[in-house]
Amino acid sequence: MRVNELELLSAAGVEPCFLMDTGGETGRIPFSEAALALRPGMNLLDNGYFADPVNQRGMTEYVNPGYTIDRWAINSSTSKIKLNILNGYIKLTNTDNSIAAVIRQYFENLPPNTYTISVIHDNSLESGTIQWNGTTSVSIRMSFGNASISVLNGKICLSLFLDASKTIKIYAAKLELGTQQTLAHKEGDTWVLNDPPPNKALELLKCRRYFVPGSSEQLLGAKAVGSMLIVYVPCALRANPTVIPHKNGELQVFMADGWKTCKYYGINLLPTQCGIRYNPPDGVSLQEGTVYLTRYIPSLSCDL
Repeated sequence: MRVNELELLSAAGVEPCFLMDTGGETGRIPFSEAALALRPGMNLLDNGYFADPVNQRGMTEYVNPGYTIDRWAINSSTSKIKLNILNGYIKLTNTDNSIAAVIRQYFENLPPNTYTISVIHDNSLESGTIQWNGTTSVSIRMSFGNASISVLNGKICLSLFLDASKTIKIYAAKLELGTQQTLAHKEGDTWVLNDPPPNKALELLKCRRYFVPGSSEQLLGAKAVGSMLIVYVPCALRANPTVIPHKNGELQVFMADGWKTCKYYGINLLPTQCGIRYNPPDGVSLQEGTVYLTRYIPSLSCDL
């Protein structure tokens, strides 16, 4: 399946959703918490299929502290790790010859239980089982470094540590309940996923609960509601986000006499619909219910 651009919804009461192009038919997949519920064999990692990762920030190489591909962060200035997105895998390089480097994924919640961590890298699959009590850091040793679950600054995270001067190609990773890995099996000399690749639309939807990228090129519709102009967000967010203005400045709306700058007002955060609220440009009266063309869409971040 190919994933089309997320449709920006109007205030017409349509539930936020993805558009899926299935090769002739377009279908909608509405956001549902039920779709994210734990189930046997489920990968508890978001964006763990590195052959085709969600990469909303759009770079092919990440070296600085902060988020890289969606949901995976370099969060320490001392962690000298480089992440490259290549054809069918990501490459991690520890550029420090003396200490380990790390990438992490944070969780909103990870209940105490028995978990198995598995990683397909280079020509290997490595896995290990840990008993997580909800507070105490636990780790397993792999050939490239350690994999651990811990609480860091009050947040639960899974960390992949890369030994000094190490470089690996990673194809997939999985965190699941139980003592057995169900990520892949070997056919000849090749490790093959047990299940089809994850639904890219669902992975994108899960990632967009944490981050929605802005755009300068894309022109989007915003609806006048009362005295406000509202740019609707295409899916429910996990929390009240930080609004990151576009590098070109505040949102602009196209009026009869050209582009006009709006002033940010606040966020509407509803169970099924989220919108960014703006005051109209100075001296402009909006017509209730009218959809206006906008540009310089801000990014929204509620990353952990």
